[in-house]
Order: sequence, then structure tokens, then C-alpha cells
Amino acid sequence: MFARPAVWLTAISSLSLVACASDSTADEQEFARTVCDELRDFNDELVDIVNGSVAGIASLPADERGPAIAAGLEHADKALTGWGDRIATMELPELDEAEIVRVQLASGATLGTDELDDQRSTMADRPDRIDDRDVQGAVGEWFNSIEKVMSVVEPEIFKLERREVKQAFLDEPGCRNVIQQFRND
Repeated sequence: MFARPAVWLTAISSLSLVACASDSTADEQEFARTVCDELRDFNDELVDIVNGSVAGIASLPADERGPAIAAGLEHADKALTGWGDRIATMELPELDEAEIVRVQLASGATLGTDELDDQRSTMADRPDRIDDRDVQGAVGEWFNSIEKVMSVVEPEIFKLERREVKQAFLDEPGCRNVIQQFRND
């Protein structure tokens, strides 16, 4: 099964801001906590969807395996739509960065939908029947697609200008693995 995002090493990503004293305000800390709690809930929802769609898939008849994954894909698509609604109504402190992050989150939701559309297109090119020898590959492909969705919905904290806001995200334990903390270029 697909594990909830594990704690990944963030040493490299945190180096640029480690020397900063945590002088974030309560609003900045609440901002980081709110955004990351929402992202974590959304990621957990996606993990539940992907796991549910493939639970016991090897014991299904070969002609029911593709539709099981396709149903999971549709549930993930609905979850992304719901995520877009949550982004629009998320109560964030009145900080200049709040709208920037909200736009990043909305853009990420659109990119996530694009990823699911690509997966849907890939699935349309193959038969619904998934033979025993192909189950692992089909499930792995589906997991990878959800991993990509979770990655593209992450806000890019390094693009925020104020160091205190970046630091609030880095200091918040719930932000691990749900934000992009560093530039990858």
C-alpha cells in the first residue's frame, strides 16, 4: 500500500534559513500551520483514495482491475475539485503572502487535475483487463500519478519574499513534506 508521506530529509532545504532566529509573528505562525494542516488533510485524503482503489486488486478478476483504478482516479479528481473549493474559502491571517500562497495552491490544484487527466489518457490507451503480470506496474503507475499530484499542489515557500514567513513554514512541524521549501534549479 501507499504510505502516508514519510518524514523526508530536509537538511539541504533548511540550510538557507537555519541561521535565522525564529522571529515569526503569531499571524505568520498561524498562517503556516493553517496552510500545512489543510495540505496534510488533503494529502491524507488522496492517500486514502489511492489505497482504497487498489486494496485487494490482485484478488480481483483481471477485467475488474482497470475499472477499480479508474474509479479511484475519478475519486481523486473529485477530491481535487473539493480542494479547489477549500483553497478559496481557507481562512488565513491578513498577511500579504496569504494571497500569493492561495494563488500557488489554486495553480497547483489545476496542475494536479492536469496530471490526473494525463493518467486518465494513459489508462484509455490500454484495455480494462490488467493481467497478473501487469498488476504491479499498473498500481505503481497510479501511485506515481498521485505522488505527482501531491507534489504539484505544494506551495513554493522559497518564492515568498519575507524571511519571517519562510521561517514560520520551516519551523512548523506539520509543514514537512507538504511544502516546497527550496528551489530546485
